[in-house]
Amino acid sequence: MKQQKPNAVKQWLYRILGVVFTALGVVGIVVPVWPTTIFLILASAVFLKSSPGMYRWLHDNPVLGPYLRAYRDKTGITIGYKVWTISVLWVGIVISAVFAVESLAVRIMLFTIALAVTIHVATIKTAASPQTKAIPREAGPVSSSEAASPAPREP
Repeated sequence: MKQQKPNAVKQWLYRILGVVFTALGVVGIVVPVWPTTIFLILASAVFLKSSPGMYRWLHDNPVLGPYLRAYRDKTGITIGYKVWTISVLWVGIVISAVFAVESLAVRIMLFTIALAVTIHVATIKTAASPQTKAIPREAGPVSSSEAASPAPREP
């Protein structure tokens, strides 16, 4: 029986760890107060050491990739995403505090954490949403007469 090299075992452990971190990051997308980006960053780091293919998949993934790109590029998050995140956070906290928690101390702790997360999300740089980005003009402003008449055709 052939023994595996320690390097191969290490690579597989990194891959497994990357999958676990990715799963924890996915949980953070749907569970308020559970972090997403940090787990995806950790997954990215271990995939970088163990599997270029899994690293590319994570960064190119349409759901998970934007979290990593926004962090890497320091572009921030859109105002819509901030509103969504804070809304989901507070709905989850209120439901938990009203229906699942009886202890006043735990309720205070939940609201304190929610307030801290709200402040954190609110202070993250706000990225321009695709609808609000200015359309670059090559020739400067267009007058109303230019906009109304079609461009002359070349013979």
